[in-house]
Amino acid sequence: MEALTQLMHEELRFTMPPQPGVWQGRDVVVGAWVEGGFGTEAFGSLRLTITRFNRQPAVANYVRKPGEREYVPLALDVLRIAEGRVIDIVTFDGSLFERLGLPVRDGDASRGSGHDDGAGEHVVNSAAAVVHEDRQEAGEQR
Repeated sequence: MEALTQLMHEELRFTMPPQPGVWQGRDVVVGAWVEGGFGTEAFGSLRLTITRFNRQPAVANYVRKPGEREYVPLALDVLRIAEGRVIDIVTFDGSLFERLGLPVRDGDASRGSGHDDGAGEHVVNSAAAVVHEDRQEAGEQR
């Protein structure tokens, strides 16, 4: 969880429309995730695919709950990057995946709307790769 926290701007804002509530501040947001079970064995295993939504970087999250065989859509996190860190996350429910053209089955999750590694292979990445990708597009050297 510490590595994920380091990707977040200290002024991070997190929302999940249409659910009410806005979480403000890295420690508050990460604390809410931990309180909700994120990162625990009971939460399940995650598989992430980089994509874009309305020209913004996004991560399609798939979860496999303990005892289950397949990964299923969990959420689409639309990110805004500032100063090389994630400063805003708007999370949409996984029920929208099909309507957005994202894969909805386990076998399709690794071939979703991510990116190509130049050799014709789809690459499944994490939020860290999205931050790195946006830094490169902005011309930052890290």
